[in-house]
Amino acid sequence: MKTIQEFLGQKFEDEPKQGQTGHFTDWLAFYELQLAGDALQFTETRVLGLRGNDEYECYEIPVSPGAFVVECKGVSFGADLRIAGLRAYPEGVRTIRGKKVSEIPVDMGGVSVVDIATVYQSMEENREAYEEWIEDTLYGSEEILQFMFHEWELTKTTIPSVESGFGDGTYDLYELISDGIVVGLEVEFINEETTY
Repeated sequence: MKTIQEFLGQKFEDEPKQGQTGHFTDWLAFYELQLAGDALQFTETRVLGLRGNDEYECYEIPVSPGAFVVECKGVSFGADLRIAGLRAYPEGVRTIRGKKVSEIPVDMGGVSVVDIATVYQSMEENREAYEEWIEDTLYGSEEILQFMFHEWELTKTTIPSVESGFGDGTYDLYELISDGIVVGLEVEFINEETTY
């Protein structure tokens, strides 16, 4: 199995049992993000398009533009398959998880990985289009999906998003380190101690 999409597409018959712990996958491919700007942001999808690490439910780090690997870790509780974690880092770079740097509270919409330096000014300058777009992004479908791709057409930017584990909650965000430098981010939704 190579992708989180393949993992979530599996069908199992075992009913999940209250109190059981999950079975985890390795990190699986989700998306290759072509980052045009100089910042990588993880954000609650509800506030997608905003900036400010201390003001909103988002966090960003300075990075060099280029191809970024976006990966997810899957977890199964019997037939209930969920996304346990989300991370992004430069393609071809080996990383280790560093310290916890923030938390992302989620009320709705999950978590998105954003080329924020590219889309932010465009969204600010086109507020009417942005308001229509974020309304459609959050409420345009009644179906609950575990992963999505949002398109901001004015900059031709794709924004990958995932449902956060069991849904609403506050999730720990960690830095990813390569050769002593912060190069990526990882958010943990479900860990080995989480029970159903």
